Amino acid sequence: MDIKKSLGISFIAMLMIPIALTAGESINVLNAVVNESFNLSHSVSRQSYFKTIVKTAKVNEDALQPTNIGEFRIKNNTRDGFTLKISTAMGGVLAPTSMDDGEVDIPYGVILSQTGQVGTGIDSKLTFSGSELATTLSSPLLILNKAGTHVTSATDAIFQIDVVIEDNTDSLGMAGTYEDVITLTYEDL
Repeated sequence: MDIKKSLGISFIAMLMIPIALTAGESINVLNAVVNESFNLSHSVSRQSYFKTIVKTAKVNEDALQPTNIGEFRIKNNTRDGFTLKISTAMGGVLAPTSMDDGEVDIPYGVILSQTGQVGTGIDSKLTFSGSELATTLSSPLLILNKAGTHVTSATDAIFQIDVVIEDNTDSLGMAGTYEDVITLTYEDL
């Protein structure tokens, strides 16, 4: 292909590409005011993400060792923020499914450990005793929530969820089946 033909095809192809450029030029301005404008824009996609991973439902038999039951991840970059709440079906106790052998409730607490960044303007509470969890039967407890009128930096964090048995006797070695359900509730505001 000869060079003239190649340049002609390239020029036609360039004309087909839409380009939104504007320019202003004022020549020989005399006793007048001339204005030119520059439009600015900035766009960041909204992130509001919540994911849980269950690692186990079985509590460690050694009551002195916490049980890592799972983790959750939160990403949020909205100025109006979000909330994360915790509640339990049995009020922070492993409740016996029967009392055939004299079973009793086994109280536990929850400890959350964080990696990553919680945004500026978000308050956090990462430790909950069994007595605090008992109140979740009527009202969930806040883990993460907006502290003031707005959030000023993004949250991108992973939290480990550990259950800690509060009874220092050998209650986990006693006969019976015990259950509870922990619920996390994420709300984008």
